[in-house]
Amino acid sequence: MTFQFHFPKERLAALIYGQPGIGKSVSLVTLLKVKNLKVRILAMEDNALPAIRDGLRIHGITELEEGQLTIAEVKGGSITTSDKFISQTDDSSYQAAVTKLMNYVGFDVATGKEVKLGNVMSWDNNCVLCLDGLTMLQYACYNRGKVKADANGTGKDPRAAFYAGQDSLIGYCYQLLQNSKAHIVILAHETQSDEVAVSKHKALLKIHPQLGTRSIVSSFLGRFNVVLYAKQNKQTRKYVWSGEEPDTMTVVRNITTKDITYEGKAVNLNNLPADFSWEGYSWF
Repeated sequence: MTFQFHFPKERLAALIYGQPGIGKSVSLVTLLKVKNLKVRILAMEDNALPAIRDGLRIHGITELEEGQLTIAEVKGGSITTSDKFISQTDDSSYQAAVTKLMNYVGFDVATGKEVKLGNVMSWDNNCVLCLDGLTMLQYACYNRGKVKADANGTGKDPRAAFYAGQDSLIGYCYQLLQNSKAHIVILAHETQSDEVAVSKHKALLKIHPQLGTRSIVSSFLGRFNVVLYAKQNKQTRKYVWSGEEPDTMTVVRNITTKDITYEGKAVNLNNLPADFSWEGYSWF
């Protein structure tokens, strides 16, 4: 007897992490090769725009349709006093990141025009929101934590500010992952934990995304259906993704490597193309 099941179309929620300069931002350009997909980038890091420009050249993207690629930069207010710089109690970067979710305003790379695309939560699954990157969002959230701690009278306790910032980070990402219909891709830097930390946190592996505290790493990654480690293939010198690099935390779903090649070469879970459009990824 054959059974047929019907499920809603699965949305990609991906986290790609690794060392700086390992091609994470460049790989976002390959989303443009996915037919009928609108790519919208939330650029938290200063090197995001140069990387996207390099990605267009590397992947041979010479033409874009209007609305195909939109970029919005997130910047906070300027530091105007030394006290403000030292205390780091300015949460304008966090506020700007929240505002961009509620009212995404960016520039269309095809036309150079400013575009207003409304609330991210209202976008359909023909769109992908790319947050580049999680590390700068983390810093913005920790500044938000200091502001919150000062407001409720616990600012002199570093732990209170730290946990308030952690709550802001988790709340921001979970809101996005839970309520957005669009595909989500988040880029993050890696960090490493020593043997003591790994033994203390049973679900932790040595190499994992940088999230400020190790206790939330496992539960945070559990909200994604794809988590891959970005690295460089030592033989080809090309940037690749891995779903089974030793000592890394990954989540591998909807990836097929059997009898499928990339640029004429065999592929396995430790040597995956850093190309969202590859046929082995059933994500869109």
